[in-house]
Amino acid sequence: MKRSEQKWETKALSSIESPALAQALEYWRSLCDGPGFPGRKQLDPMEMRSYLPKILLICINDDGDFYYRLCGTEIARFNGADVTGKKVGSDSVGKGWRHLIHYYKKPLKTRAPVLFNGSIWWQDREYVSFEQILLPLAEDHASIDCLMSVIEFSQQSKI
Repeated sequence: MKRSEQKWETKALSSIESPALAQALEYWRSLCDGPGFPGRKQLDPMEMRSYLPKILLICINDDGDFYYRLCGTEIARFNGADVTGKKVGSDSVGKGWRHLIHYYKKPLKTRAPVLFNGSIWWQDREYVSFEQILLPLAEDHASIDCLMSVIEFSQQSKI
């Protein structure tokens, strides 16, 4: 794969490979106690401690921009920086930010969790494969205002 290539694809939820992502999906489903979505305030870090270093909370501003409300330590390590509080863009996540926005919009359109995986030259430093799940959250249980994401990284090789 060339440095400039990025290959990402949406997968069926039943094809989750990462135990951390499977646990996150199971936890999210346990919070869905009605027809709507769980709210961010329902999340209990103690219930998520096994995958908390792999978590992102991605919130949506009133103007539709995505920003990182929380960045887990493992994600910060792979990214080279903690993106907590930053808008999703090239300054926060590098050249692949447009791909991320594309996938972040999917749960808003489908109103369902989204699983995807792929490979990328991460921040122009190394070749990384990943599996990521996006779980919609809504404080009013209807209007999605945040995504709980868990990411499993696998470093392939260094340059």
